[in-house]
Amino acid sequence: MDNIYSGEERRGHKRVPVNFIIRYHIRKPLEVVMLIGNMEVNAVMIDLCESGMSLITDYDIPVGTELSLKFTLVNTYTWDQSRRNKVIEVLGCVADVIPIGKSNRLGISFTELSKQHAVIIADFVKLVFQSPA
Repeated sequence: MDNIYSGEERRGHKRVPVNFIIRYHIRKPLEVVMLIGNMEVNAVMIDLCESGMSLITDYDIPVGTELSLKFTLVNTYTWDQSRRNKVIEVLGCVADVIPIGKSNRLGISFTELSKQHAVIIADFVKLVFQSPA
């Protein structure tokens, strides 16, 4: 997927391009929960860093919306099967929204992430940057 974000980098951590299916549901505010429904929604994660991610969704979700997110981080850079596939659950807040045709690119800032999952994401990002293209 082409890089659809061409603005100045605002993150404190390097982001890596990915293409993972992610499931999320709205936690707050109630108005958005009522609009979208209290259901899990599939989206595509397009980049990831230690402090957040970007995803593409078909829903209009405003800045400030709190999300519960779940995805499997597939680490193809290791032969260790115990580290290859990890289910990550995180809470995040929509930091920005960029319309893309009929979809939206959401910039998500992590608000609650376990130490274990933070280490797994950091290791994944580090391995992607160290691997030959």
